[in-house]
Amino acid sequence: MPYKKKEARKDYMRDYRKRKPTVNPSDKPSRGLECQTVPGSSPAKPYPPIVYALSDIDKRAKLRQICISLREHHVLKDVHYGIRGTPFDIVAELLEAFD
Repeated sequence: MPYKKKEARKDYMRDYRKRKPTVNPSDKPSRGLECQTVPGSSPAKPYPPIVYALSDIDKRAKLRQICISLREHHVLKDVHYGIRGTPFDIVAELLEAFD
């Protein structure tokens, strides 16, 4: 959106910020599984992202296709789910366990 003058841009941004709803961190919905703790113990560790991906039907179907493609290219052990995540050969085994 090109502006002719800096004041017009500043006015637009000021109005935009007033209209934009503010979000408090306490208002954000949390994942139910990663926030559960046992009273009197240390806080629970969050589950790895692969657990959430395997529990979602759509993501599980996409992961299955990715594993098939990686297996055809013989790089199943070399590729990980996420940064320093689970190798896809283990993900393929987990997918077979869910079937």
